Amino acid sequence: QEDNEIHNIWVLQFRGTTAADSLREARYYKSYDPTQMYKLIASSVPNRVVIVANTFDSLIAFSHCADMAEFIESYRTVRDERSLDSIVAGKHCALMSAYQDVTLNEAGVTLNFNLLRTICKVDVTITNTTKETTATDVDIKSVTVCSVPSRSFFFNSYSLPNRYPAVFNGDRISYPAMNWTDGTPGGNDEQRSFTFYLPVNKSGTAAVPGNPLQRNAYAPDGATYICIRGTYDDPVDPSIKRPVEYNIMLGDNDTDYNLLPNSKYNYNITIDDIADTQTDSRQVEQALVDYCSQEHANTYMIHPSNVEGT
Repeated sequence: QEDNEIHNIWVLQFRGTTAADSLREARYYKSYDPTQMYKLIASSVPNRVVIVANTFDSLIAFSHCADMAEFIESYRTVRDERSLDSIVAGKHCALMSAYQDVTLNEAGVTLNFNLLRTICKVDVTITNTTKETTATDVDIKSVTVCSVPSRSFFFNSYSLPNRYPAVFNGDRISYPAMNWTDGTPGGNDEQRSFTFYLPVNKSGTAAVPGNPLQRNAYAPDGATYICIRGTYDDPVDPSIKRPVEYNIMLGDNDTDYNLLPNSKYNYNITIDDIADTQTDSRQVEQALVDYCSQEHANTYMIHPSNVEGT
């Protein structure tokens, strides 16, 4: 469901190639024609030329930035998934960007830009096998993504130093939860697939010491994760629905927690018990246990009388 066309572009030219170099010109072209020639200003030293595609905005704020540093820090505020892209003919159309450092001392120069999406895509397939085995039956209720950066930068390039973009240490949000039944059905009633579009989250890597079961415990602060919530019947009183939650950290492998631009991540998750970390390392139970109703409760809260002398 992705649109991969270039619909409109911004062309920005900076006076040099460092963060302090000023913006010389910013032009917006509301429709893209691959045969069109684009005007740039002649230069005797390398200038950075930046392309940002599919903003659908002729008045965007970065066109008035003072220098490259201000442009690089420009972003869209992420409130939900719809903050990241536009919908064209029912398909998701993402921002794309690219740059080149060139000396423009002759006319008719051909420049080749490799435009990359500034966001990533996450496909998740969840299979609930608890009702097919002797494990406690789990009813999955919702799926969402948590710890999502609240900013999506217009310009992403990982061939530049780490500050482009900087590791984001600001606020994070959770996407609105999707009901289990909102997912695309799979091979049976207990399998659903979900797709999420996410901003870049350069959380980093962590050396999980020889034990993939510790991936959650060693996750860097701010790492993005999938949250699956459900319930199961209390074994003593089946009328009580106990909550259960599974948190699956995103990233490229067991030690990587990055979500990089222009990338697609695929996850196949199996829920096979309420919290059996030996059979599925990604499952974490966070169920409320009512110890006060148990026979051997040994912790109590005392509310002293407020009557003097008692």
